[in-house]
Amino acid sequence: MIRNKPSVSIIIPARNEGGHIEDIFRRMPSLSPEQELIFIEGNSSDNTWKEIQRCASAYSEKWPATVLLQQDGHGKADAVWKGIALASGEIIMILDADITVPPESLRDFYTPFQNKTAAFTYGSRLVHPMEKGAMRFCNYFANAMFAFLWRPLLHYPITDTLCGTKVFYKKDYETSRKKFPKVFDADPYGDFALLFTAAMHRSTIKEVPIHYKARQYGTTNISRWKGGIQLMNLYLLSMRTLLLEAL
Repeated sequence: MIRNKPSVSIIIPARNEGGHIEDIFRRMPSLSPEQELIFIEGNSSDNTWKEIQRCASAYSEKWPATVLLQQDGHGKADAVWKGIALASGEIIMILDADITVPPESLRDFYTPFQNKTAAFTYGSRLVHPMEKGAMRFCNYFANAMFAFLWRPLLHYPITDTLCGTKVFYKKDYETSRKKFPKVFDADPYGDFALLFTAAMHRSTIKEVPIHYKARQYGTTNISRWKGGIQLMNLYLLSMRTLLLEAL
């Protein structure tokens, strides 16, 4: 049974995503009476910032609680952490601005928080067939490998660690960030630090399979090989930290 509609802040990091911004405003579902959208534009070379400003004005009646921020640092994780710092919602959602995860699917991530069946939800792109060109084979393999490595730490049969859509309680994030800043500082994207948070709190986890879409505008902002090495080092740091915490 659905009991309530807790407040939610949706963090939307956006770099060179000008062609997707209006779709985000147009397709975003209404989840809670207390819902805010937080856009963090990150050093774009296209019209992303102008589009965010234009759409925030054009859709101000539909989405009056919209926060606009330009990133002074670099990298997705830096953008996400800055967005969370400004968030007022009890629940934090992350939605990548490339909308390869459909905005409409956020309802499925939010419902477990309403009925208290999960304290951490994440998207899996590796369950349903995905659109042609949505993910390269090397990325698919890396995602599957990292999911296998994270399962013992999370005590959950996770299938995809790097889907950008993750949902969690802000208080859990703040506790983990304060206690283990090195984990968060080492994460270039934010995904593993958030998985670490779920593992540290022994959160009840729910996987949300999504129909992963091919990008319709621009190119990926991810450095695949460098990022993979950073993520492996971060996984080892997370494992060591969790083992020491358990002693």
